[in-house]
Amino acid sequence: MFNSFYQHYNESLELVSISHPHPVIRNEFAHSFFTNLVTDCLLRTGGAKDKLQLAIPLVYCSVRASLMSGLFWAIRYEEFDGSKLPSFMKLSSQEHYDNLEAYMDHLITSMKEQLEVIKTGHLFETNFIAFLEDTPFFSAKKA
Repeated sequence: MFNSFYQHYNESLELVSISHPHPVIRNEFAHSFFTNLVTDCLLRTGGAKDKLQLAIPLVYCSVRASLMSGLFWAIRYEEFDGSKLPSFMKLSSQEHYDNLEAYMDHLITSMKEQLEVIKTGHLFETNFIAFLEDTPFFSAKKA
């Protein structure tokens, strides 16, 4: 899905003022959030005792899924000859890690601010927003 969105973006992870984060950031955010969410839920329910032991296979599966979908997209829809990484995958690589991390921190900070606004206008007192705020993913990140 994020590969298909990528067609209209520049090959850069610099912060810009647009309506949606770069697809590489959205992909990274989704993988990171759901890996953390599953890990946290399993720890809370007693399904696992050691976070690191649980996180390693989840991260492996997440990275593998992202890699396979990226390669499938490149082979199917791009001019990919296998000699170098496709643009989307290149932006997800270690080479761009600092920009990716700064972008993610900015995105999480922005989401925290928006969650506060959403909470004040939500129709129901008990809602998913409180759950999101309690997850280590949001509470452990920079504010």
